[in-house]
Amino acid sequence: MYICPRCQEDLTTITLEGLELEKCTGCEGMWFDASELNSFIDGAQTPEPSDIEAISDNQQQTGVQSKETALDCPKCDGVKLIAFEYDGDTGIELDSCPSCHGLWLDKNESKQIEFFANMNKESKFAKLQANSAESNRIKTEKEREQATADEFKRMLRRHRYGGNKNPFSIF
Repeated sequence: MYICPRCQEDLTTITLEGLELEKCTGCEGMWFDASELNSFIDGAQTPEPSDIEAISDNQQQTGVQSKETALDCPKCDGVKLIAFEYDGDTGIELDSCPSCHGLWLDKNESKQIEFFANMNKESKFAKLQANSAESNRIKTEKEREQATADEFKRMLRRHRYGGNKNPFSIF
């Protein structure tokens, strides 16, 4: 049985979206083992274990502000969690273990991340649609240019084989 890093109540194992997570019976925070948050949010940009190592090992090099907290990792004895801002500038502060790379989310932080991830997906989808529309416009323009070039070649062939002395004369 694990203990909540926030309020020291028991963590109970729950199944959510096919994942076994630990949830606090007191403050309702949740513990995600390494990479479980990615699965939970379906492709959100959650930090990978290597990113968390870089954050905890060298804050200056990564450009991410992080700080050790007073919270103990529920799985690693004596290891303090590191607080950092999710995806750089969202205002959502997560706590991560530099040893096992698990993530502690306070109540409602998973909803905030899910909302942010969905906004990101919508933004990416809009960009994809815009890129697709631009690609279609370029393709249509190229097809028109090719059709014009093909028509010009046909006109040249007709004049060349039609006995006309001036290949640029239409009449």
